[in-house]
Amino acid sequence: MTPILLVTRPLPEAERFVRTVMARLARRPQVILSPLMDIVTLGVETPPDVAGLVLTSARGAEAAGRLGLPRGLSAWCVGAQTEAAAEAAGLVALPGGGDADALVSRVLAARPKGPLLHLRGAHARGDVAARLSAGGVETIERVVYDQRARPPSDEALAALRGTAPVIAPVFSPRSAALLAEAGPVRAPLAVAAISPAAAEAAAPLGAARIGVADRPDGSAMAVLTCRLLEETPQAHPSA
Repeated sequence: MTPILLVTRPLPEAERFVRTVMARLARRPQVILSPLMDIVTLGVETPPDVAGLVLTSARGAEAAGRLGLPRGLSAWCVGAQTEAAAEAAGLVALPGGGDADALVSRVLAARPKGPLLHLRGAHARGDVAARLSAGGVETIERVVYDQRARPPSDEALAALRGTAPVIAPVFSPRSAALLAEAGPVRAPLAVAAISPAAAEAAAPLGAARIGVADRPDGSAMAVLTCRLLEETPQAHPSA
């Protein structure tokens, strides 16, 4: 029985992740794309005289261009994908260390001139703007997109309630919690979690195995997902 790779990221990130995983694998799983969130862009007014940006997602970087912020602004970016999106938007990307805690530490250590503007989604963790302001770097935040929940597809539900092994990468605690709401899960399940918090949120799924990525980024998630797929026994239906 061929393992199933169940990817619940929004599009097109889900498709990009699947391409990365497939390029690493000798044995190809069945793939089900079932986004658990729709991304809805929001129109907001940005404050004047912004000295730099803080970006905790690639979508925040994309919003900088949409909102008419000046090209050439320095942008502290949480990870590599956000850096790439910032550069594509004409910003000067500064590495933030891979997660919100590292990002806050690096900005506070650099003591950039403010005010900084944090562009984020409606569902975010880390209290980045508040922590930076409390540390002496004035930071304003704007919610520039919403991540609206959507139910799993019928195909995804059938996989979770079937007999073929399922490998499910989860890229945030919220996506893990949304997937857990799809229970009960009867399929042999392995979860690739981007962080300990995401792993904790996935606990109600009752997975046989939950792995945590070495780093909270897409590359490490691809490595972990491939490892879980490769370690999944190739089951054979009974005659």
